[in-house]
Amino acid sequence: MRLCFRLFVFPLILVGCSSLLDRGVVVMKISDTEAHVDMGGDVMRTASAVTVYRPMCPPISLFGKAEAANRAACEKRLLGSGRVIEIINDEYSVVSFPRPIAFEEGDVVEAHR
Repeated sequence: MRLCFRLFVFPLILVGCSSLLDRGVVVMKISDTEAHVDMGGDVMRTASAVTVYRPMCPPISLFGKAEAANRAACEKRLLGSGRVIEIINDEYSVVSFPRPIAFEEGDVVEAHR
C-alpha cells in the first residue's frame, strides 16, 4: 500500500499543485543523468535550474493515531541539481544532471526562479 501511495497518489497530488508551487515529478528516467519531468512549460525554460528531492515519510499505519500524526513529518532528501535541456511540450521537459544521481520516477522536482 505504501508503494502504491508513493508511485501513484503522491505524484498526482504534486502534479495537481505543480503550477502553484513550481514543483513537478520525474515521470520517466532516461538514464542516471537525464529524466522527463512533468512540470509545465510555463514554469520551465531551457537552462532553468532544478533540484530533485525524495520525500522521506514515516510508515503509514491504518490502526494508530500516532502514526497518522507522523505523516505530516515528511522530510525532503536532496538528491541533486540539474538544468532543463529541452522543452518537449506544454507539460514535459527533459532535465539533465551533471553527474549520475540515484533518482527514481516519482521523485519531486523544484524549479529555481
